[in-house]
Amino acid sequence: MTSVRVWSDVAARHLVLRDPKDRKPEHRRAKVRSVYSEDKVINRTAHLNLDDDLFLEEVIDTVGFTRMDVTFECSGDVPLSNSPTFEEIREKAIRIVQRFLRAYRTVSEQVDVKVPSKNESPIVEVGVATDYIFNRRDIDAAFAIAERTFQWLPPTHTGASKEPLSPEKLNGLITLLDHGIEAELFRELLLEARELSFIHGNHRLALIIAQTGMETYIQWRVIHECNQRSIASLTSKKGIELDVETAIATGDLRSDLLGVYMTFLLGRSAKDCSEHQDWYKNAYEPRNQIVHRGRVNVMESDARKAFESVVKYCVYADRMLIESRGQAVPTSNS
Repeated sequence: MTSVRVWSDVAARHLVLRDPKDRKPEHRRAKVRSVYSEDKVINRTAHLNLDDDLFLEEVIDTVGFTRMDVTFECSGDVPLSNSPTFEEIREKAIRIVQRFLRAYRTVSEQVDVKVPSKNESPIVEVGVATDYIFNRRDIDAAFAIAERTFQWLPPTHTGASKEPLSPEKLNGLITLLDHGIEAELFRELLLEARELSFIHGNHRLALIIAQTGMETYIQWRVIHECNQRSIASLTSKKGIELDVETAIATGDLRSDLLGVYMTFLLGRSAKDCSEHQDWYKNAYEPRNQIVHRGRVNVMESDARKAFESVVKYCVYADRMLIESRGQAVPTSNS
């Protein structure tokens, strides 16, 4: 049996008014005072160093955190800390926590309840018991700690500080702000997919949104390419000629957009590549399994692979469309 203790949402601010190396713990008196507010406890420790009578103070502002204990049976020997089995145990525990909190958010309608991702839990403690009684009401076991992981996020992940934007990204930001341009929908969808998985732990919805972002991108990109080449109409797989925007809006993703339209623009198939195969396997099929078959067992790794496959295929499509512009293309693909 395995017990996983997941600690999350820890934040602290430390202020030391004198270099700690100058303090001698055995030569000081301490007075502790706590101040409570709605969302945090502020612990203030005042020290009087008996060597030189200097007054020292430490300030620790602590935001409360959540702990959840997840206990389940897991067959096999005690896993090593770097083994795939141990990682599977952690993944399973995090998924249980996330599922519970998402259900709680749904029934309570309390949107401020946070669903942490695996990366947001700074402490994950795994204990293992080999002699136990475990049922729906009782747990009688002596757990031995198999692993305690401390995975504090760097400041750039918590929002406390951010690295400067690259010159290219800075220019892009200035352009959007100067001209009042809204970001393309597919970019927002892809960002939303990342946030849903990394921040909120909703990997199933993240995968669906990533695939939606890909479909939105292909629609936008084909319309943009037709405008670049002064193409006014497209002919679908069924032989129906329509203006470009109508053709794209009503076309099927695989047979029309990625099929006859992309083939027409590229001069060859857009499906004969590893990028298409990875996208189909990692994003398109899983999305259909979730939407049409009710698949629920979607892990963070699944959402990440879907997102990465979508981005790679979009980059590939963009590059191939640009490279094929020098070819002679008629005004219609009929």
